[in-house]
Amino acid sequence: MPPAPAPTSLSAAALDSGFKAEQKGKSLVLAVGYANTISKTIPSNVTVQLEGPTKIHISGADKHAVAA
Repeated sequence: MPPAPAPTSLSAAALDSGFKAEQKGKSLVLAVGYANTISKTIPSNVTVQLEGPTKIHISGADKHAVAA
C-alpha cells in the first residue's frame, strides 16, 4: 500500500484594506477591491482558517483541491 500523501497548505496575507476574507458556513467570501466580492465553496477535504480579515490558511491532503 502506498504511503498517504503529505498535507498541502497555502497561506496568504493582504496588506491593503481593500482586501478581506470571511467564512460563511461552507463558503469563503473574498472582498477583492472595494466593489468585487467572490464566493467559493470550501470542499469537504479542505480546511480553511482565518486569522483576522486579511490572513488565510488553506490546507488539505489533495493539492488540487487546496489550489482550486
